[in-house]
Amino acid sequence: MSKTNCVRIETNEENCPCEALDCERHGVCCECILAHSSNDSLPSCLRVRIQDSQAFRKYITNLIDQVEGSGQSNLRKSP
Repeated sequence: MSKTNCVRIETNEENCPCEALDCERHGVCCECILAHSSNDSLPSCLRVRIQDSQAFRKYITNLIDQVEGSGQSNLRKSP
């Protein structure tokens, strides 16, 4: 999905805490989460929350599983 196809691009970009403003995935949350999960990392918007809340971690892990469609998330390895 490109920025022009993302229906929430304006809202997403306005609320995105990532400092990589020139990133092609900035504001395209589904692609950003998928790209980070394939690199065993977290996007900026999830780093603090994931450490503070196990319930939020479970929610995000399930969301990533849905996005990846594989049922296995690389983020499960994170402490």
